[in-house]
Amino acid sequence: MDINPLLRRIDENKALITERRPLTPEEVKELDAYFRIETTYSSNALEGNSLDITETKILLLSNSVHTADIKERIHCRNKKVAERREGNRRSAGKVRRGV
Repeated sequence: MDINPLLRRIDENKALITERRPLTPEEVKELDAYFRIETTYSSNALEGNSLDITETKILLLSNSVHTADIKERIHCRNKKVAERREGNRRSAGKVRRGV
């Protein structure tokens, strides 16, 4: 297997990413919201929660999904609270990233 084409492709992709840096504050905010919603939805789905992606998004952004079982809403809200606390600890310098 010739690895050179793969290495060239990696270098090209890195150059594209570097051109886009730094991200604007709005882009960072959008990415954060996207990943928070997606990871919450995926985590809940793996545990058998029946909330769909739209219900998860509404619940995380407004805390008002009326169609879901109370247990599922609480589970989703608890993940939201835990992520907020983790973010506060990181911004206070109490948690190292990647550990």
